[in-house]
Amino acid sequence: MSNNNYLNVSIVDFIKRDSLECLNEDINHPFKNALFQSNLEIYASSQEDHELLARFNFVQPVNIDGISFKLAEKQVSDGFGPKRVKLFVNATPYDINDAETENCTQEVEISNPQLLSGEIIDLRLVKFKNVNYMQIYVSENHGADITKIARVNIYGSKGDYVDITKWKPYEKEQQ
Repeated sequence: MSNNNYLNVSIVDFIKRDSLECLNEDINHPFKNALFQSNLEIYASSQEDHELLARFNFVQPVNIDGISFKLAEKQVSDGFGPKRVKLFVNATPYDINDAETENCTQEVEISNPQLLSGEIIDLRLVKFKNVNYMQIYVSENHGADITKIARVNIYGSKGDYVDITKWKPYEKEQQ
């Protein structure tokens, strides 16, 4: 379970759905399956090997304090679950080769028990403030040829947002 003092509120609804892209995804099992539904029988899957690179925008800046991954027990025991995941925020869109070599915002390692329970993995909030764009790169799984993810959840809160369309210049009062 998460050790931080935050409420662990899902912010998946802040993802701009039409911005979601995923490299090396199986078109029959797209990454949106992992983000926008909770049925563990419906999952996202890589296509040719274990790597997946999902990227998306948020509709407004968010502060992210945790992430979780979940998978059905049979798929976890067969080694399909993500093991090592690199998270990038507010960075230029990467391809898989870039994601392998670039320094990430934070790398997380996910155990089989965490995959089964959907345990929230704490993130360093100071590095995940006012996030507009996120990339999730699965660099390693638990041994299978491909990776499967039934559920990804992102936790946090709204970030600092100023609607500049309502901004008015400051005018000094006449005396």
